[in-house]
Amino acid sequence: MKKLLKAVLCFALLADQAWAWPSHNDKQAPHAAPPAMDTSVVEGTPPPTLPENPVVPESDDDRQQAVEQTADEEDQINIIEENKIVIEDLPAEGTIAWKKPDYSDQENALGWSPDAFKMPKDLEHRVRLWIDLYGKYSSRHAVFHDAKNWSIVYSVLDMTDAADIKEMQARIRKEKERILKILAFISKNLKTADKFEGETLEYYQKFANHNEPNKFKEAAKRSRVIMHAGQREIFYKGLYNSGRYIRQMEEIFASYGLPKELTRLPFVESMFNPFAYSRSRAAGQWQFIPSTWTHMKHKMGEKWEFYKMKGSPAIERRNDPEPSTHAAAVYLKFLYEIPGIGNWPFALTSYNQGPGTVLYLSKQLGRTKEISDIVNRGKARRFRHDGRNYYAQFLAALNVEAEADKYFGHNLRIAAPIEYENVEIPKPISFSGLAEFFKSEKIPGEDLARLYNPYLSRRIVQGRIGIPAGETLRVPKGTRDRFLTAFPVLASIQPKEVIQEEGVHVIRRGENLGLIANEWGVKIADIMDANNLSSKSVRRLRPGQKLVIPMPGKTREAQNIKAGKKKSQRFVKPKGRAA
Repeated sequence: MKKLLKAVLCFALLADQAWAWPSHNDKQAPHAAPPAMDTSVVEGTPPPTLPENPVVPESDDDRQQAVEQTADEEDQINIIEENKIVIEDLPAEGTIAWKKPDYSDQENALGWSPDAFKMPKDLEHRVRLWIDLYGKYSSRHAVFHDAKNWSIVYSVLDMTDAADIKEMQARIRKEKERILKILAFISKNLKTADKFEGETLEYYQKFANHNEPNKFKEAAKRSRVIMHAGQREIFYKGLYNSGRYIRQMEEIFASYGLPKELTRLPFVESMFNPFAYSRSRAAGQWQFIPSTWTHMKHKMGEKWEFYKMKGSPAIERRNDPEPSTHAAAVYLKFLYEIPGIGNWPFALTSYNQGPGTVLYLSKQLGRTKEISDIVNRGKARRFRHDGRNYYAQFLAALNVEAEADKYFGHNLRIAAPIEYENVEIPKPISFSGLAEFFKSEKIPGEDLARLYNPYLSRRIVQGRIGIPAGETLRVPKGTRDRFLTAFPVLASIQPKEVIQEEGVHVIRRGENLGLIANEWGVKIADIMDANNLSSKSVRRLRPGQKLVIPMPGKTREAQNIKAGKKKSQRFVKPKGRAA
C-alpha cells in the first residue's frame, strides 16, 4: 500500500503543471527597475453578527475540489515567497526602447483576421482579472474571487509587510475563512437581507446580477472561494527578457505563415525563460514535454537533424530558443489543422490540454466552436484550472504587453536582441573554458556563456562533463574567428571543482523535484522514496536542505549515512529492487 501511495503521489507531481525555474535571485534587474507597485487593497472587517462555525453541506465532489484548490493555493503561496516563477536575472548586454507590437498586414497568415484574438464576451471578466494579476498586483498581493463568477472579487490582501511565508500562509487562511463566514451568514439570513450592512451588504450586492439557484449557499462552499497571487514584477521581467528573442520568433512564425500574436504564448508558458523546467518535465520557453518533443521529430524532418534536436545528457535543445521556436510553430500549425479544431482559441487550448480533451469538450457541447462554451460549461476530468484559464491568460498577456507603458511606466526599455554566430567545436571543451572566452569586465563569463548557450545542461555548467566534440556553440556576432583562434588554449582549461557531493543534492533557490530529478537523471519517485517524502512534505522543501539521490550500485542506507543522517530502516534497500 505504501508503494502504491508513493506511485500515486509521483504521478500527481508529474501531472501538475505548476512551474519552477532554475536558480535565480530576487533582485530586480538594475538596468530598468519597474515603477512602485500599486498597494491599494480592498480589506474590510467582518460584521459582528457572524456565526462562529458556519456549516455548508458539500458533496464528495465539492470536498475533492476543495482539496485540489487548497493544493493550488499552497503553490500560489510558495510562488509569493520563493518567486519560483520569476525568470532569473540574466546579464544585460544592452537595452532598446520598448515599442508597441504591430499585428497589422497579416491577411495571409493562417486563421488570422482583425477579430481572430478578440476577447470573447463570456470570458471578459476572466480575462480582465488576469490583466490585473499581470499588470496591477505584485506577487505579495493575494486576490480572492468566486471560482465560477470571475466578476466577483471579494478582496485583495496586501502582504508586502509580511515577515515570512508562515505569516503569509496564516493571513491567507484567515482571509479565506473570513470571506466564507460572510457568505455563509448571508446564505442563512436571506430573509433579513434588508438589514445587511457594511461588507455583508457589499457581498450580497455583488450577486445581484447572478441568477444561480441557491447562489449564496453554493458560493459559501470552500471550493468556490479561490485565490491568485499577483504577477506584476514577474510579467515585467518576462517583458524585459522577451526583447532578446521576440524579433527572431516573429520571423520564424512568419516563415510558417502563422500569426505574430502566437509568439506571445511564452508569456503564459515561461515568461520567456529559456531555462524554465516544470514538475511535468516540460522545458524551455515553449515548455515542451519529452513525449511531444519526440513527436516533433516526425514533423520537422531536416530541421530536426540540423539542430541535432534528439537531446542527450549534455545538450537539451528544448532550452534552445531558436529550434524550440521552430518546433512550436510546427506544432501549433499541426494543432490548428486537426479536423474539429480549426481556430486559434481551440488550438492554443490544445497546446496546453491536448487536442483530445478539446475535441471531447466540443462534442460534449454539440460540436461548439466557441472557446467560452468549453471554458464555462465543459466538463472533463483533466480539464481543470490550468486548462480553463489558458486562453484567458494568453489574451491578458496580449493586452498587458500591448499597453506595457500604461502598466510599467513610460520610457520603458527591454533587453536588446541576442546576435550570435554558430561555431562547431573540433574537440571537447569544458564549460570553464567556454566561460573564459566570454569573460568581460562587467559581466561574469559564466553568465554570458549560459545566455548565449542555454541548451547546455547543468552537468556541463557544473563541470561534471564536458561539451562534446562536434557540438555547435554560439558566440557573439563577429567573434567566431577569434574563438577558433583561441580554442586550443580554451580547450586546455580544466573544469572548476564540483562542490556538490555525489549522491547528495543541496537544494538551490527555485528548484523542485522535477528539476532535481532531471539534473541527476533519476526518477522523482525514487527521490521521494529515498527521502521518505510525501506530497505535503515535498511542498515544504526549502533552499539549503539536503536530498539523498539514489545512485546505481549504492544502497539507500549508504547514501543516507553519506548525507549525514542517522541510520534508519526506511532507507534499507528493498529486497529484489535496485537502489
